Amino acid sequence: MKKTLHVLALLFITLNLFAQAPQKMSYQAVIRNSANNLLTNAPVKMRISILQGSTTGSTIYSELHSANTNANGLVSIEIGAGTSPTGTFSSINWGDGTYFLKTETDPTNGTNYSIVGTSQLLSVPYALESNNAKNAGNGINKISTTGDTVFLDNGKKYIIPGIKDLNPPSTINNGLVAYYPFNGNANDESGNNNNGVVNGATLTTDRFGGVNKAYSFMNNYIIVPSSNLFNSHDLSVSMWVSSSSTQRQVPLIRLSYSDASNENFGFTLNFNNQNGVEFVAKYNNPNCAPGSGWERNEKIQNILDSNFHHIVGTIIGNTMNLYIDGILANTITTPYSQTSSCWNGDIQIGRNWSNFTDYFIGKLDDIRIYNRALTQEEITYLANN
Repeated sequence: MKKTLHVLALLFITLNLFAQAPQKMSYQAVIRNSANNLLTNAPVKMRISILQGSTTGSTIYSELHSANTNANGLVSIEIGAGTSPTGTFSSINWGDGTYFLKTETDPTNGTNYSIVGTSQLLSVPYALESNNAKNAGNGINKISTTGDTVFLDNGKKYIIPGIKDLNPPSTINNGLVAYYPFNGNANDESGNNNNGVVNGATLTTDRFGGVNKAYSFMNNYIIVPSSNLFNSHDLSVSMWVSSSSTQRQVPLIRLSYSDASNENFGFTLNFNNQNGVEFVAKYNNPNCAPGSGWERNEKIQNILDSNFHHIVGTIIGNTMNLYIDGILANTITTPYSQTSSCWNGDIQIGRNWSNFTDYFIGKLDDIRIYNRALTQEEITYLANN
């Protein structure tokens, strides 16, 4: 009997939408053997199939691949460029119903495909349909596709979350004031030396299975004391989160004034009995903004499944955006407009203020703090890498 998915750890798809080149999707997977060890620098055979209608639907296209894993166990192929194809990839009508991607892998480089996985193709491959269609309804034509954005001739553009650019945007490190990849420690790898002090949090595996590459939290925390990160009001916080523990208004990370009673920024995983995520900013200092109040941007979306999810909060002017797994989940406009920066206190990771007892339970990884708002292209890249 075939074993199901004991090696497939991640899936990335990207599109080539050039009229003069074949349509293709790039696929990447981390391969592990039956002992759950990474299969590194090894040849593997793969069979790729596109199914229509269901996970057991008709195979409308299939192809074979011979590939090699790299030193991290990662294998990369281009769907649509395999050998011995059955069907024609470029003729698939992506707008006609639902489609599923079935991958079969033989880690011994033969044709005994012992690793099998099937998943529904959601928004990503359907961008291929926009390349075939002359009209997008009401006589609107597609002009071009760049990265994760489809541009139409009516002046509008549409973001297709999940399209993965194998190369990071050239701006990805612009305005990066603190970066905590947790590579065995809580040091800041942005070059700004805003290093964290670990208070009981323990190193654990990250979303790729890397040992000592993330931190696990339970009644403990990491603190970056007396940081002075920003020279503008705009900011972004990006992180990966994994938890299965029901919690209520428990901070993942908080930036504050040195005086905890004047905290100006909170980023919390808040369930409110509905497993919601929220992004909170507080204005209560006349040196930063007139007036006083909380601004709360939240999205009711259950991410308590023990998997890693990518969360981003951005502030640009009077606008607060919340992204979950690369998708804009909610946006709000605030009545406050800061004229100067006030994000200059401690950074608390995994807990509320020192005089409180609220702690996050779960894993955190790859925390990035920017002194500007990230773009959708940058967020899409971070959510897929």
